[in-house]
Amino acid sequence: MGELVHRLLNHTPVIVALFLVAGAAFGSGLTDRVMLGDVKSLTDHAYAGVGKAQVFTGRVGTVQEKMPCLASGSKSGDAFQITLAKTAGKSCVVQIQEVYPPDSEGIRYTYEVQANKKLVYIRDYPGTMFSRVSYFIKLDSSDAVKASKVNLRFVNRRSGTPARIASVWVYSDFDSYYRAAKFAVPFYLTPLLHGGFDDPRLEEDYKYLKTNVHPEFGGDVKLGCSTEHHYMNRDPELAKKDFAACLALSKKYDMPMNYLFVSWWGGTPMGKPDGQGGALSDPKYQQICWSETDTYDDPGLKELLGDKWDIRYGFSTPNQWSNVPWLTMNSDVLNQAKWAAMEKSHKSLAEVLGGPESARWLLGFSMENEPRYWDNYCPDGRYPVKRENLEADFNPLTVAAAAKDGVTLDPKDGLDEKERLWLHENVARYQQEFYDAHIRALEKVRATYIHSESTEAIWHDVYSHAFTAPAYPMDKLTKYKPVLEWNRLNGCRAGLEGLNDPLTSCLDVTREWGRWAQVNYEENNGRGTEWHLRELRASYAYGARFYNFYNWQGINKEGRWLEYVNKFCKDGTKAIVFERKADADSSFVKSQAHGFAVEIPVDWPIFNGVRLSVEKPGEYQITVYDSEKKGRALGYRDMYVSDPAQARFDLQNAVNVEYGAKPFIKVVRADGKPFGLRKNKYGEVVTTISMDYGRERAQSMLTCWRADAAALIADLSARSAAGLSIAKGLLNKGDYRKAYEEAIQVECAHQD
Repeated sequence: MGELVHRLLNHTPVIVALFLVAGAAFGSGLTDRVMLGDVKSLTDHAYAGVGKAQVFTGRVGTVQEKMPCLASGSKSGDAFQITLAKTAGKSCVVQIQEVYPPDSEGIRYTYEVQANKKLVYIRDYPGTMFSRVSYFIKLDSSDAVKASKVNLRFVNRRSGTPARIASVWVYSDFDSYYRAAKFAVPFYLTPLLHGGFDDPRLEEDYKYLKTNVHPEFGGDVKLGCSTEHHYMNRDPELAKKDFAACLALSKKYDMPMNYLFVSWWGGTPMGKPDGQGGALSDPKYQQICWSETDTYDDPGLKELLGDKWDIRYGFSTPNQWSNVPWLTMNSDVLNQAKWAAMEKSHKSLAEVLGGPESARWLLGFSMENEPRYWDNYCPDGRYPVKRENLEADFNPLTVAAAAKDGVTLDPKDGLDEKERLWLHENVARYQQEFYDAHIRALEKVRATYIHSESTEAIWHDVYSHAFTAPAYPMDKLTKYKPVLEWNRLNGCRAGLEGLNDPLTSCLDVTREWGRWAQVNYEENNGRGTEWHLRELRASYAYGARFYNFYNWQGINKEGRWLEYVNKFCKDGTKAIVFERKADADSSFVKSQAHGFAVEIPVDWPIFNGVRLSVEKPGEYQITVYDSEKKGRALGYRDMYVSDPAQARFDLQNAVNVEYGAKPFIKVVRADGKPFGLRKNKYGEVVTTISMDYGRERAQSMLTCWRADAAALIADLSARSAAGLSIAKGLLNKGDYRKAYEEAIQVECAHQD
């Protein structure tokens, strides 16, 4: 212990102030927490073993991250342990937060977690990006319930990949605690509506949705809607009519609205005066592309680029997307015009809403629609020549902005890591500026409205808009810097568009940043609706606030959209994923270990329950692997079975199933003795695979609320806001939602 403390004192900042370790408490709630990057916290929790203090820093999006943690030894078998308090006589849920360093691409951390000398979980997880990730372990055996302490031991199972643990929380009587803390919030289905006040289809959409979408999900799923507001192309009076029409219809049909402020695609300011004798869509405001196969001489490009011109440069037009030019993100003239137009729109909306009494009809705001470079992610089928490996943006303004940061953007000799990283971060910088402009506008118009489901200021429900998968400009170098990073912004909520497989790989990261939403699910993406249903189910389980369906009308001519959405609505909080029932000839087959593969329906991305029929009571262990080859452990549970006919194993954490995968399930008795497992006449194991949505969403909502509260309190502390003691105390006690709402009150007082 002495050597570790020495390293911590000399190399790791002691983290106190906001996050004091909670002392043991009685009843439900947070009973203890240990921060493994803090000397006192480790000492207080009887740390012992092989460990190394580490602090990882780096920028993700626009946020400068700092992640202290404790790494286990790098050899297989190296271990460390800590002891935390729980409420005797109560089961508990342990939340463990890992750190995945900036340089961990392709590395799987494989280790086991023992609780009071008993194996309770096998962790085998590949990181997605530099991030924190949490998982949960339920301790509910009779011995665990009786105990007043839990000793956790982390044992490395793979040389060279030590476990890196940042924090551990213990929550006793989790379900009661969750209800008392009021962490639950609805999940809104928010299909995108047609047009504005002058589009006759607007009310038709409201009426159709209200009549045909039936959220039967125990009251936790609700129906709302969304609309694009093309703020650059709607003057204040037209904007006011749009907002008034939507407000009236939202009230009429009881469907709150999410507004998407968009200046891309159909919102592009084509021909709008720039105040300098030109238009904001002129060539000097457009993105400039590069392709080694471009042989087309774009009109006007030589004049714009001068001696920098090369035939391999080209505009984003002509293109197959309504021939709309993609505009640069680095024009001060263009961006200032956007911010000014946004302020006018917010003023119009504030006048229409009038105050808090209309607030319940407003869900929040989403920013832009796919702000990214015009690259090979977006085919340009109408361009005169085929362009391969398309890259952007090399507008002179973008090149000049990079030069100020010491980066020379020049695709002629290929983009190096420095150039690609600058372009990657440039998108996040643009989104940050957009968010900051939203906040300035809301503050200037003195917007008094609040979110429809909370007592909070609406400026905390502004969402980014970006994809999630590895993509240009970093994908040529690494998959470990996905464009999900573009959603990591100071103050702004994460707004995702689409999920890469496995779906939960980015959601594990996103929920650590706080509340988030699926702001654009493109229904015309060429995938079958089973994939659409996968994303919808995953988004709900991982805590999304709302889910925007784009162009749903396009696939709904034969009711395809309605069919899969209502299928989700009928899932219920506990749903059956796969079921193989017993037949008249089923019987118990005896063996020392049983293993079987399950073909999970492709519209299910996750499951967390396995029910079997065993021959006799006893303690059983179940391990779920990614395939019959047992390449990676996805789930584990050790449970005592008292009812052999209904042996239900609630797996620790949801098992993430890649599209088309067939997980392999192995079952043994803890005593190693042979046992009977019921199989049908074909020799197939009789089983039910299920999904407890409520458990997964509860864990996600807890994680989101804590992140929201901690981030806001940290921000207010940095601004020297007075009166934060109550909010800090609530955060320390695990009352995260109340801590957040108390901090909101401090923020409002600080602004006044």
